Amino acid sequence: MRELDSEDMSKLGSVPVVPIFVCTKCKRKFYSLTDSYLEKLVEGKKQLFSDSELGELELNKGKFIDELQEYIIRIFASKRITRIVVKR
Repeated sequence: MRELDSEDMSKLGSVPVVPIFVCTKCKRKFYSLTDSYLEKLVEGKKQLFSDSELGELELNKGKFIDELQEYIIRIFASKRITRIVVKR
């Protein structure tokens, strides 16, 4: 179940950028962040990146997105939130 589905929407001030899911049995949290969604986030927030990072993005977008995914995995791992791949 999506974490937001368990929240009172009238009390919500903002929605997280990365979708978080919660297991209904064990209550463990998982995040879902596909490469294509991450690419859209990067494209929409280029002002958050340095000129050298943007240069890397232009040079090899796939490598840049892979590196970002690695950073994100580390950040969520420190919060004990595992990545889940939701297939359609």
